[in-house]
Amino acid sequence: MTQSFLILQGMLLGATESVNLLPFVLYCIQSPKMLRTVRDCVLFNGVLFVSLWVITSILYLLPINNSGIVAEMFYSLLSAFWVLPVYLGSQLLGLGWYQDLHRTASSLRHKSMGVAELPPPVPPSFDLISDNIYKFLVTALYGLIAAVVAFVPVVGEPISFVLSAFLHAWYCFDYRFADQRQYDPTRRAQTALRLTAVVDVFEHRWAYFLGFGSTHIAIRLFLLQGYFGLSLFPALAICSTMYALNVVMAVDARPLPVLPSKLPVFSFAYYHVAQFAGKWITSRRSQRQKTNDENESHSSPVTSAEEKDE
Repeated sequence: MTQSFLILQGMLLGATESVNLLPFVLYCIQSPKMLRTVRDCVLFNGVLFVSLWVITSILYLLPINNSGIVAEMFYSLLSAFWVLPVYLGSQLLGLGWYQDLHRTASSLRHKSMGVAELPPPVPPSFDLISDNIYKFLVTALYGLIAAVVAFVPVVGEPISFVLSAFLHAWYCFDYRFADQRQYDPTRRAQTALRLTAVVDVFEHRWAYFLGFGSTHIAIRLFLLQGYFGLSLFPALAICSTMYALNVVMAVDARPLPVLPSKLPVFSFAYYHVAQFAGKWITSRRSQRQKTNDENESHSSPVTSAEEKDE
């Protein structure tokens, strides 16, 4: 099979599995805990969506809907004291919801495979902490590039779409990668996957992850610009619920095929973050060395004078 066929196959498989609700429904049937978590996620985001829709519909019938300083002040107050707090609250709660959904789905999958329980959490170590810091910086840089490149004429929006699709897939599979283990011969023990290994897996299966993330980004753009024309926060509320579904779907996903040549999807961001971190560490070391040298130079005359008196 040619590489172009493998790329097409991977994108179609990723897109199909990102909208396949059957595993999600089966997990909810098997686990009342997962069903409660999904209910809380849907209700919280639904409150934000429905409340904004009702308020906007009412205001449309009132004179305040007309453009002017009164309407602008009202919408600013509404965003500051209702929309933004509720949305931030849903995102903070979502950190726990998404983790619970993944752990529950993974536990059920392990039981169905005859494995008693999930692997225990890896104890904190320097490598694990440094990997998490690097991962945060890499994804932050990647998200910034995806947002900025959208303003480039003609090619900006398609490139931003692709980058955003990769980033969404990364976030969905991050929970799964965090539970996987690799054997470390130096420690002779199972350790968490290093960030470099995760990036390598991602870049050899980029076609699948592009397809997996594209459905979410396409739906988000449709909600913002399509027939519905939703404002930002209601669209994000719906997308937060969709993200919860994708986190569960990633548990049973089959990221295939493995392409013969990898695409440096995240390597460039990883490289620049590493370069920046290396320069920052070097500058800090040189600053510290300079300070130590200055302290020694200031202290040496005193030492000489004392020796002379003796």
